[in-house]
Amino acid sequence: MADNPPATAEFRIREGAIAGATNAYAMIGRRTAVAGIATRLGNHSFRATGITAYLKNGGTLEKAAAMANQASTRTTQLYDRRATRSASMKSSG
Repeated sequence: MADNPPATAEFRIREGAIAGATNAYAMIGRRTAVAGIATRLGNHSFRATGITAYLKNGGTLEKAAAMANQASTRTTQLYDRRATRSASMKSSG
């Protein structure tokens, strides 16, 4: 595998095997079901979690966009869940 593989809807799961986004979504569904997680999760759930955690720990939006391979910080802002999380914590508290 290359150090910096191209950003595509496919990824290598082992040498010579490629899984598409649909297969990845199905795999996540199986794994969350086994773990007893009822919330529907997908690839973007993990992207949002990573970006949010990075920003909560002092990372910059510009660096988060670069790490997520996004050309615009406006796209990266869509994955920032800090405001959503704090609003849900206040309403449940």
